[in-house]
Amino acid sequence: MRLSIASNKPQMIDFLDKYLNSHLLNQYVEAVVNGIKYEGNISENITFTQKEPYYVMKIRIGEKVEEIPILLDKTRIRIGKTLFYFETERHATVVEIQQ
Repeated sequence: MRLSIASNKPQMIDFLDKYLNSHLLNQYVEAVVNGIKYEGNISENITFTQKEPYYVMKIRIGEKVEEIPILLDKTRIRIGKTLFYFETERHATVVEIQQ
């Protein structure tokens, strides 16, 4: 399944919260956040906080915590079975579940 979300759609936060936590929590992942590679388990719930005019997705990978800006204008989010991709004009994050 692939889902693409474009533009500012704050009503998608609830969906993203439930979907990402159900698929990524307690999974071993490899992630690249703005060019920095991380590996580890996602051991805490992914959370979302509104910081006008956008939302921040907070994700813990191993011992590292990253805040990823999402739902800005021109945000693109693609969700597959094991690959999750978040892109804005200034930020890109890829998270892949390792089997």
